[in-house]
Amino acid sequence: MEVVKKSVLITTRLKRAALAVKTLSDELDELRQRLSLVEIHNEELQDLIDRIGESAAQIASSIDKSMETLGTEEFVFNEDESKEIASAEEFSASGSVDDDFDF
Repeated sequence: MEVVKKSVLITTRLKRAALAVKTLSDELDELRQRLSLVEIHNEELQDLIDRIGESAAQIASSIDKSMETLGTEEFVFNEDESKEIASAEEFSASGSVDDDFDF
């Protein structure tokens, strides 16, 4: 009888161990899938960081070029445009009162 009890006990323990191994294997598979998703996400983030870095370098280069040429360009004075601007400023300063529309 003791042999039968021991066999049943061993069988029960083996079933529990097999169930535990299956559960752990399933968890391991799930963790591997999650790790894969995290790695893919990290690659996407790294690509984004690289693109942002490239854009920042292009912007910095553009600003540097603009700053270099800022002092070298000469101002071209246009008399007609200056008269139009002065006239518009005068009109704005006078409060845009026009005598032709007085009733």
